[in-house]
Amino acid sequence: MIYYWKHVAKKLDHKAVLSAMKMDKKQNKAHLQFVLLHKICAPFIEEGLREEELEAALARFMEE
Repeated sequence: MIYYWKHVAKKLDHKAVLSAMKMDKKQNKAHLQFVLLHKICAPFIEEGLREEELEAALARFMEE
């Protein structure tokens, strides 16, 4: 399954993906929010990521 998504991701533009994420109705307009896990059953909301960090991470993922 992961192979499939990485194959699809290579065909996408990371800036377009970031733009679509910003338009998600669940997002705060000021910044993107991510629900991450400290461990199983221990979620937290991350709001402190800079746009440059997100772009770089998406670009790396899409290149792999």
